[in-house]
Amino acid sequence: MYIQKIKVNKFKSFYEPYELDFDKVKGLWKVSGSVGSGKTTIGEAILFGLFGSISGKNNGDLVSWGQKSGTVELWCRSNARDIYIKREVYAAGHSTIYVEIDDEELIFTNKRDAQQQLENEL
Repeated sequence: MYIQKIKVNKFKSFYEPYELDFDKVKGLWKVSGSVGSGKTTIGEAILFGLFGSISGKNNGDLVSWGQKSGTVELWCRSNARDIYIKREVYAAGHSTIYVEIDDEELIFTNKRDAQQQLENEL
């Protein structure tokens, strides 16, 4: 699996929409910055986007301070398929998931089935 792009909004320290396009970064790269600049948050956003939770963290704590909800969007490529994942997390701790594979929305009966099908694709 290859992550092409990530977009976060109202997720932890990212109060405004922030997009990181990995396709525009060629070769070997590193993430650096001062304390509190969002390095760890990008990693946590990827984990939340892929799995819907982060070990040792309450989902409600992922929402930017004072906000009702936050979002993580991921654009990935796996097994020659384009995968789009959008997760919204609410301050109360619950979350939603939306997934498209090759521009077709996947319909799920519950989040557990959605996560299982997504992991099978990845």
